[in-house]
Amino acid sequence: MKNKHLLWMVSITASLVLLGLVFRLIGLGKARDLTEVYYLGVLIVIFLLVIVPVFIKLLRDNREGIPFNDERSNRIKMFAAGNAYFHSFPLWLGLLAFHKHFDQDDLLMTGLAGMVILFGINWLYMNRKKGFTE
Repeated sequence: MKNKHLLWMVSITASLVLLGLVFRLIGLGKARDLTEVYYLGVLIVIFLLVIVPVFIKLLRDNREGIPFNDERSNRIKMFAAGNAYFHSFPLWLGLLAFHKHFDQDDLLMTGLAGMVILFGINWLYMNRKKGFTE
């Protein structure tokens, strides 16, 4: 996928997600449920704190002509996914140990969110590691 297409896809997807969150925030504001409004507002801020640097990096890479999928990036993603899978076993075992105290949907969403967080941590570690591809 070319950087220009990726840039458009990220901007359109982020705009639609942000628009949906704002509409939900307005709907909750009319219902006078302030705790959910507060949580959704925090979620919007976190979303913006994540997506704005990603979008700026994609814009900068597009201007400089840096490809999105180079060999090092693909290798980092592959190793980060493998490490996240391996490190998620204790998470799933812990969730299975306490399965009587949670709903099935909560367990599944917690496990998947934990795997995504583990992938992000592993990706950051591998991306910052010097001499990884040598």
